[in-house]
Amino acid sequence: MFNFNKDPKMKKCFIKLVISLTALISAPVYATAPETNELLFYGYTNTIVKSANFTPLGHYISSGELYGGVGTNANPNAIDIYANRYNTAETVQWVANKMLTVNKVPWQSDYMLTTYSDSIFFKDDAPQELNFAVYGTLTLKLVFENQTQLLNCYNVILAQGYTSSFLGATSDDNWWIFANKKIYYDYLPNSIILTCIDVNDAALKEIVIDRPTFNNEGNMDTSQDYPKDARSLHNLFLISTSLY
Repeated sequence: MFNFNKDPKMKKCFIKLVISLTALISAPVYATAPETNELLFYGYTNTIVKSANFTPLGHYISSGELYGGVGTNANPNAIDIYANRYNTAETVQWVANKMLTVNKVPWQSDYMLTTYSDSIFFKDDAPQELNFAVYGTLTLKLVFENQTQLLNCYNVILAQGYTSSFLGATSDDNWWIFANKKIYYDYLPNSIILTCIDVNDAALKEIVIDRPTFNNEGNMDTSQDYPKDARSLHNLFLISTSLY
């Protein structure tokens, strides 16, 4: 046994070792790599999405979390965002500021759409917290009436949050998309509009972004004609081709 009273240096080293071990044990454990978050785009109402890509120009992620950029997916209709998931209000504030500075539109529900259910069991008027957000150019290759369109939709913001029913029955990491333009259409109450440029002829086009819905049994609404092999309601947006 060491006699620390006779060896003050040894006593000091021992105390430092105990402090270091205590700090190591109590330190928070962070992920060593960002998680993969898949977001899907499918066409409906006679529109086919052949491919989807996203070129990021900026991002925000909750403090202490890891971000690894945006990548392609084995599914041409999907993109992967590499980021850890932790909800904070700071991410919401970043998106709100980006909407004002980039798209010149306010933080209002008219400009945003979530993949989550619009039933009375969920509140999705606007997110209170978000895991992460990216903004940039969404590129979509669409086919409508045998005509192919390659569209660049600029200043699009994609974000992921966390939503649960107020009864706590279900929860999921749902997605949000924020539009660069608002147009009122009475027959599209739960949709948003993206203004895009057709790469082939430089024409201005508008596409409708919608979301899947539940049927009365709580399953995917089969009246919508998107592919039924889509794995989740909560990471899927629906694309309808230009309105004119």
